Amino acid sequence: MVCFILLGAVIQNKKEKKLNHEKNITVQNISVIVPFRNEENRINELLSSYLNSKTIPSEIVFVNDHSSDNCEKKINEKIGHLPIKIISLNGDEIGKKCAIKKGILLAKNDFILTQDADVYFSKDYFSNLEDLNQIHDMIVMPVKFSSNKILNIDVALANALNHSSSGIYKPIMASGANLLFKKKSYVKYGDIKAHKNILSGDDAFLLKAFTDNKLNVSVISKPEFQVKTKSENSFNQILQQRSRWIGKINSVGDKYALFLAASQMLISILYLPLLIYGILTLPTTFILLFFLIKIGIDQVSLSFYFFRLRLYTEWFFIPIYSLLYPFYSVLLLLAGFRSKQNWKGREIN
Repeated sequence: MVCFILLGAVIQNKKEKKLNHEKNITVQNISVIVPFRNEENRINELLSSYLNSKTIPSEIVFVNDHSSDNCEKKINEKIGHLPIKIISLNGDEIGKKCAIKKGILLAKNDFILTQDADVYFSKDYFSNLEDLNQIHDMIVMPVKFSSNKILNIDVALANALNHSSSGIYKPIMASGANLLFKKKSYVKYGDIKAHKNILSGDDAFLLKAFTDNKLNVSVISKPEFQVKTKSENSFNQILQQRSRWIGKINSVGDKYALFLAASQMLISILYLPLLIYGILTLPTTFILLFFLIKIGIDQVSLSFYFFRLRLYTEWFFIPIYSLLYPFYSVLLLLAGFRSKQNWKGREIN
């Protein structure tokens, strides 16, 4: 797995250097789609990011997924000069996938950028998008947690694996919080009928549809293209979130993604018991040397991705996290066995 991550990171970094081209995307040809449901207390930073941006897309569409709070009112109060419009789902339209689809079909531009209502970004973010090549059908861009960094090391590690996987074969993850793609490609391949009733996973299903149909999908890991979001507040909420994300991988049914995820989890789970066995049966000097070599190899192989996105705190705590991960995995599996989970005020089975 170390060789996979290291080799993939090198290949992917070379691929990203080719993302620039004379036929670049123009920000005026981007429609931003933001589905929202009861985000009154989390949307301020996104609206401030729009207001503070040096340049702005010609269209920003907020899609109201049956909110019961004052989020829509807050958006209207802060719109200012922005090219924002708000549309709402009908009674028979429910969920994030329906919200995204409705926004895209009404969008006037050739490129779609989906964002979550709780993200924020730098004033140069939209300007930076104009450095991207328009030949790509989809560009998977980074999302960074700005709080509880140590508790979110698992996300950074998963993204590092995705970064390397993209270099060697194809990406296995995409976040709808920061996803850019062509409208015509979505219209042709992004049918949601088969998974409409699965509340989450809009990004995972769309990525699979694009890769299955051999479309041009790229991953970019440069910080100038990232958005940030705040982590869940409690450890229990983080467990529920991760359990929902793992459920997306299973629902999508991408065998390659399942294989990589299962392999990484198995290696991580076996690490601690093997280390304990070694401590009990082998000389202390040998175990200490093994432990130091492993830390060195892990830190070097992961530094390509972590340093690229300036995840210095997360990188530093990886050795400690690797010791705790087996226990974390058990809690994660137990959370996944819950018969019902709640997301955006709706139950998911």
